[in-house]
Amino acid sequence: MPSKKSQQANVLEWIKIETPHCIRTLETASRHFDRNDALDVHTLEAMYGMESSFGQNRGKRNSVGAAGDFQMEPDTAREMGLHVSKRVDERFDFKASSTAAAKYLKTLDKQFRKKTPLSGDLNTTAVENAEERKKFSIAAYNAGAARIAKAQKLAFQVGDDPTKWADVKKYLEKYVASKDKVNEIRQYVDKVSSYEREFKKK
Repeated sequence: MPSKKSQQANVLEWIKIETPHCIRTLETASRHFDRNDALDVHTLEAMYGMESSFGQNRGKRNSVGAAGDFQMEPDTAREMGLHVSKRVDERFDFKASSTAAAKYLKTLDKQFRKKTPLSGDLNTTAVENAEERKKFSIAAYNAGAARIAKAQKLAFQVGDDPTKWADVKKYLEKYVASKDKVNEIRQYVDKVSSYEREFKKK
């Protein structure tokens, strides 16, 4: 995980080049959140910072098909209302992808706000605390809600608290293909949370 000094430097450098259009776009997209959420425009800024490396990688695609400003996979992007085809891919439209990312985060927040069926007999465990729930939503953005719900289930079965990210993240290994991916999920939550705190200070 980057040092606190390097995190601050990343945020400061980004703020220098962040255009009024970019800020307005993220603020508009964040209106999909509500007062019951811990999610806000700073969460979205932090997510964009992570997914685009603060604007440096916005045109890139990764090996599993995620692409665009918020690195959304095609199916997820379409579910959030984006047009994704060989000719037109709105994941690379900053306004459209910001809105889709906010809608997806909001969807994930709702899934962890109450017990939600995902597939078969798999359900999320409700996380009442909004700040804690935000960590689950951020983790699910990276890993998918099903993996996080499975880890919640295992945490409960062994007597840990399925509503505390610190407990649940210990049980990701069983449901994720590689240790590298497990570390990525854990670091993703930590980095986004850290960047968000830095944005709130500015």
